[in-house]
Amino acid sequence: MRTQIRQQLLEMTDSMLEAAKTLDELYRKKEYAQFKELLGIVQEAALTVGNKIEETEGEGTAAVSQLENLCELVWGLYENVETENPQKRMKLMNKQLLQIRNSIKYDIPVTYEVAFLPYKASMWDSLESIWMAAKEAPDCNCRVIPIPYFDRKPDGTPRNWYDESGEFPGYVPITKYTEYHLETERPDIIFIHNPYDDQNTVTSIHPDYYSRKIREYTSLLVYVPYFVANNDSVNPLQCLTSGVLYAHKTILQSDKLRDVFIRGLREALDMSEERFRNSGLEDRYLALGSPKLDKMISGIYDADGIPEPWKRKIGSPKKKVILYNSTIVELLNYTEGVMKKLEDFIEIFPQRDDMVLLWRPHPLSISTIESVRPHYEKRYMDIVERFQTLPNVIYDNSQDSQRALLLADAYIGDETSSMLKSFGVTGKPILITDYNNTRMGTISCAVQEDILWMFHHKYNAVFKLHLQTKQIEFAGALEGAESKNYMFKNAVAYGQKIFFIPYFCDCILVVDTKNGNMERVVLEEKELNNQYIPILHGKKIYLFPILLSSRRFVIDAEDNTVEAAECPLPKELGYKNEEPVFVDGLLFKEHIFLICDNKPFLAEYAPETDSWEVHRYKGTAAFYRIAADDENIWIMSNNPVMLLRWNKEEGFSVVSEDFAAYHILDGSSPAFSGLACIGDSVWFIPFQADHFIKIDRKTGKHAKVPVGTQELLGNGKEGGFFGGRCHDEDYEYLFSRESDKIVCIDKNGNRAVSMEFVPFMENQQKEIMESVMQASVNPVYRESYCSLKDFLDIVAQGKDIHIDKRKGFFRGNVNFADGTAGKEIWKHMKEELERRSF
Repeated sequence: MRTQIRQQLLEMTDSMLEAAKTLDELYRKKEYAQFKELLGIVQEAALTVGNKIEETEGEGTAAVSQLENLCELVWGLYENVETENPQKRMKLMNKQLLQIRNSIKYDIPVTYEVAFLPYKASMWDSLESIWMAAKEAPDCNCRVIPIPYFDRKPDGTPRNWYDESGEFPGYVPITKYTEYHLETERPDIIFIHNPYDDQNTVTSIHPDYYSRKIREYTSLLVYVPYFVANNDSVNPLQCLTSGVLYAHKTILQSDKLRDVFIRGLREALDMSEERFRNSGLEDRYLALGSPKLDKMISGIYDADGIPEPWKRKIGSPKKKVILYNSTIVELLNYTEGVMKKLEDFIEIFPQRDDMVLLWRPHPLSISTIESVRPHYEKRYMDIVERFQTLPNVIYDNSQDSQRALLLADAYIGDETSSMLKSFGVTGKPILITDYNNTRMGTISCAVQEDILWMFHHKYNAVFKLHLQTKQIEFAGALEGAESKNYMFKNAVAYGQKIFFIPYFCDCILVVDTKNGNMERVVLEEKELNNQYIPILHGKKIYLFPILLSSRRFVIDAEDNTVEAAECPLPKELGYKNEEPVFVDGLLFKEHIFLICDNKPFLAEYAPETDSWEVHRYKGTAAFYRIAADDENIWIMSNNPVMLLRWNKEEGFSVVSEDFAAYHILDGSSPAFSGLACIGDSVWFIPFQADHFIKIDRKTGKHAKVPVGTQELLGNGKEGGFFGGRCHDEDYEYLFSRESDKIVCIDKNGNRAVSMEFVPFMENQQKEIMESVMQASVNPVYRESYCSLKDFLDIVAQGKDIHIDKRKGFFRGNVNFADGTAGKEIWKHMKEELERRSF
């Protein structure tokens, strides 16, 4: 019996119990006509309930037998109400009704109707393991009902309609949406994976299946995301989609992601944590893992769903399959790099008869090339055509990403793709692409006694450059940290220590330059994406947040302890939450000065009194960088571009502002991104300009100083030409991203020269790679230290020894990452149904 039918019968039984109370009152008032009329209604209700039970359960149930006894009692009351006292019969009737109610509620087995409403076959994996658990339940009737969707014209109206019912795996019984009507069937549970309703401007499911509508037809609407969130982070708008707001339950892969969704809704409702917690809204979010990962962990793929041409190329026994996943972001940001890599694949893989390359571009890659990079269209289409003809290369432009992931023995691709998270749970080898694979990239650095210490962001390791010999030495990898870019942003030297200041991590790295020891000092309550401006004052390093935060950190450079302190900002700065506040800072005459991002404010902080003073430039300016000499603070403004001077006595004054001839107008990045006081001049450090600007501090006259050769400059697109900057008494050091060179600004001669350092030898590179892999908690290979050839050899020869650690990392922050998420989700939803039913 369906729960909704049982509920209707229970409600009818409750009505008969209420009628029994009324009968007692009517008898005492001797209103016999109304007494008999109400008995007739009870009799009809009993017959209706009995007929419905026999219709659904057949004959011979205890409830029907009890209903028959009830009808006899009702008839006896009807016949004798005026001649004998009916109290005994009425007590028996009341007792009989309670027995009937209990029998309906507890003795008649309930069948639950469960509807799965996928819209794209390629996203079925986000629901499949739940369906597999539900269909095994004997008291459940499961329906998979693919729903239609359309893509939109520019005005939002449907362009083309799609129904993918025929594209689901053959083992999944399909019910056509035209044959199943939610408003009639009223399933007990509805599972969905499309949360957007009419919020998606590109595609839309049929409006009849919008979450706000189908919620009316079920007692339990459950939203299961079709994606796997990398690093448990999502666009904040994902927390407020229609599916999330209308679902009774939302399933999330981890406790951390659950917290993200809860915070997103709480902030949207502008509720305090306590009020939100008391509202019960938190109960709508359940951290029960991801069915998508169940599929990957099982490692089982539908052999019948593999195209025959693929089978022939993969062979039997199966060759190693290398999945290359190219994304839209990569294609737009590194178009030339992607093209070159694809052409390298075409050269390399025909020579490897032990493996197959499976290239899976984003489905919108061709249309993106056509519309945004048309000058690459012919080259790209030629590559696609060649991929389709090579004997051991597969071109996969299908909608089903899961098939490629399940077939793959190794992954090559972008680390921001959600496919990486899905593949990572298998523990198989991963190579992260680096389309700007320069020697240095971005580093954090500081000089200590003729040795330049640096944290290399592509290695997640510390190196030291001996300035006299130009030799680079590997100093050690960061133990126990996650391998990812931009963990540290700045560096501060103090005594024999180097303090690397965090960006995308939650710790400070302290390196002892005498013995090489490294210590990680955790910053409690650090926002993951918040950068800090470090200012050394005495023996303390003050970390001021770039993003608005109520906390700053103070490091005791002697004992490496950290204190978190409140950082109330002056109200006149006028900043709101999540806005960038400080962009640069320095120590000047024992006070800390910070400039505010794109505003004309110079904020002065006095550590001894913990007080602020704000100096405002009254003209138009957008402060961007700051430097100081013994007497003045110098400030670069970006809009308009000019150089200002400030001191306590004179305030602000414009030193130089005619920079139009130096400005690069590409509409995306500034020409200059740094400022330095060197000798008698102030230098503008280039970002995408091909020169410095040297400005005389007394006269304001300025001149170009060339940076260097094109080899030194490269294209400068990934964060400018220079990836690191530090100084000592003699030089300002600027690391080129594009070569093994450093631009040195001679502080005495006021000129820029280049210094070339000795790159790693191949055997050193492999030793460094293994040290980095051993130290990392998520040992993925990176092109910065592992070539494509080396990676393919590692895969082919089975030399990867990091499978268990990699598997542990990718599964570690996901709940039920043992392949049981679908079972756990179904268990919780079934229990929720039963709780609601009783």
